[in-house]
Amino acid sequence: MNIDSQLISDLGFDVIQNWLVEHCNCIDNKDYFSTLSPTTNYQILKQRQTQTEELLFSFIRKDNIPSKPIPSIQNWLEPLSIAGSQLNENQFNELHQMLEFSSILTSFCKQDDFPVWFPILKQVSLIPDGISKIKQVFDDSFTIREDASSELRQLHRGLQKYQSRVQSRMNEIFTKAKDSGWLQGDKIAFQNGRSVIPVQATHKRKIKGIIQGQSSTGQTAFIEPLDIIELNNYIAEKQYAIIEEEKCILRELTAFFKPFASEIQSNYFIINNFDIHRTIAFQAFILQAKKPSISQNKTINIQEGKNPLLTLANKNVIPLNLHLKDDENILLISGPNAGGKTVVLKTIGLFALMAQCGLFIPAEKINLPIYDSIVADIGDRQSIEDDLSTFSAHIQNLATILKDANSNTLVLLDELGTGTEPDAGASISQAILETLLINNAHVFATTHLGALKVWAHDEKGIVNGGMIFDSNKLAPSYELNMGTPGSSYAIEISQRMGLENKIINRAKELIGDNSVKLEAILNQLESERNETKRLREQIKKREASINTKEAHIQKLQSQVKKEHKHAKVDAAREAQKLVHDARKQIESLVSNIKSKNADSESIRKAHSTIEATLEDLEEESQPVKTTNFTPLKLEEAIKGTIVNIPHLDTEGIIIFPPDKKKKVTVEINGVKFKLNVEELSQSVSKTKEETKFTGGHSVSRPESIQIDLRGFRVDNALFEVEQFLDKALMSGMQMVHILHGKGTGALMEAIQNYLESQSFVKTFYFAKPEHGGAGITIVEII
Repeated sequence: MNIDSQLISDLGFDVIQNWLVEHCNCIDNKDYFSTLSPTTNYQILKQRQTQTEELLFSFIRKDNIPSKPIPSIQNWLEPLSIAGSQLNENQFNELHQMLEFSSILTSFCKQDDFPVWFPILKQVSLIPDGISKIKQVFDDSFTIREDASSELRQLHRGLQKYQSRVQSRMNEIFTKAKDSGWLQGDKIAFQNGRSVIPVQATHKRKIKGIIQGQSSTGQTAFIEPLDIIELNNYIAEKQYAIIEEEKCILRELTAFFKPFASEIQSNYFIINNFDIHRTIAFQAFILQAKKPSISQNKTINIQEGKNPLLTLANKNVIPLNLHLKDDENILLISGPNAGGKTVVLKTIGLFALMAQCGLFIPAEKINLPIYDSIVADIGDRQSIEDDLSTFSAHIQNLATILKDANSNTLVLLDELGTGTEPDAGASISQAILETLLINNAHVFATTHLGALKVWAHDEKGIVNGGMIFDSNKLAPSYELNMGTPGSSYAIEISQRMGLENKIINRAKELIGDNSVKLEAILNQLESERNETKRLREQIKKREASINTKEAHIQKLQSQVKKEHKHAKVDAAREAQKLVHDARKQIESLVSNIKSKNADSESIRKAHSTIEATLEDLEEESQPVKTTNFTPLKLEEAIKGTIVNIPHLDTEGIIIFPPDKKKKVTVEINGVKFKLNVEELSQSVSKTKEETKFTGGHSVSRPESIQIDLRGFRVDNALFEVEQFLDKALMSGMQMVHILHGKGTGALMEAIQNYLESQSFVKTFYFAKPEHGGAGITIVEII
């Protein structure tokens, strides 16, 4: 999609582009961002967003993404593949920078943190020995090293030897000439690349040699002494040989990289692409922007959207909130001058343009459709060159817009209907909006015309919107209010600015009753809206206070529940201890009877002791008397009946019917108790197999030692774990398995945090790898 350069400027998109140009690292990307244009391809756009979002998360994590300037390689990439070509020092420097950055980048992007970029960067070829080959030839300043080859090292040594001899001989001749008064200068000079003695012209024949030049005045002759000519010639030969050897070295190094030309090109493309998304992600991080959602229909939803131009300029930003349904095509914005109507218009257009360029939007939430074209009529279109008035220029622009607008067009119209007589302007504007509505275009328009506001109120597919104005302060708030048109407040502002009352009153008379009534209605609506907003804020504060108190109550309830649970567990353990001690005592008595051959006295004592023990157990198991229940009838107390024991807060099963004292024997979790029928009530349980009984609890035995929580949400899973462990504990189970899967690890972590807080959990650990590993937690119960 091509965008008019005037629209780019009108919306301020050029500011966004310039920011991206300044903050990208790859030289070639400066051209990319300066000509950045939107796409209409949904798949390409989603791919760009995904790649950018991953890097944005990295910025948020403060990962310190690698960032360094990457020069362009376009001017030498093609010659690299040509046989016999030779890259120069600067070009090898650029290649070295790219190879080094490739290595740093691939080391930085690990698979866990960069699942999107990792497979992309895995395609980067690091070219084995590439960096080391370059460093063998060049030093840190990227000058060819003197020891880049053995031949070059020998040449440099020979050169240094003859340069030393020349310097020594020249010093001798210079000293003699100086002592003889022949010199014109005070140091050895250079002419034509040769060492020369600056001699007065009158003494030039005193030193045998070749005159390599003279001064502009002719008073100084620069003589190359005959003694060192041969030495200088030898130096020149060495220097030429060095140059040739360096060329040979560069050709060999170029030949080494020639087979990797395609890999280098591919690497550069990947690095460039990474830099594009890094730059966009960095802008999103600075603007606190988020990935915009792309609508498959025409729905637009913007929550707390902030114009990035104002943010980058460090200005206070009033967030934009608007929502248009799929069948709402036009938003007509009205309100006072300087109230922010045009800013809203430009913000919407800028958001749409940025979103389709793959940029992120500074908003809490934003949903936009894809447009094939974005067109606008914003600002003063007066043209002196074409002899057009402002109105004529607007109409000419609108004619072009109407010709091309369709269901995939975003149209932005500022100050619709201005520049001519109000009634005619309103009529023309209404006709234009009707045509755009028929064409199903998306239109955002601003206006001051009351007739348009009234028409839009009743027209299907059009929504009124008004800029909020503080009627008490007579100052705009720059907020958009959807569903209600805005008043111009022209009379009120004029009065505030000092116009006399008689002029104000006369103006009201001239406006007419209908206009005055409309403005009054709008003013009243605005006042009521402000009051509603104030009440809503009060309710919000009260809700926050209530939520805080509810959270505190829930915390207290949780503590009480936990303490109650621990108390029940302690009671169960105490009951088990009593039964255990009683059994030991009975077993001792039985043993004693056997040892004494069951004489009558030992039997009588044993019987008495057992009766006393049973009575103690009965007393221990009846800590609380409860009267709010219907006692079991005597005829209902038959063997096998499941009954409720209110004072023990549990259930049991009758194993012996009532005796003469109306006492029945009830079994509770393997322990037998003698209880009065009046202490029992009818239970809702039906059969013995349905329920397992414990002292203080009535819980079903778990169907398995393992519970499967895969696919559960954390809250639901913790509830299931709590129920499962209660059953396991009360059923006497010593080990259970919790199958939670590996997934993201959130469910596993929540379950293990819960287990750490339970006093009856002896220990817990992962299953062996062959039995499920970290997907299963094994719990041992005390």
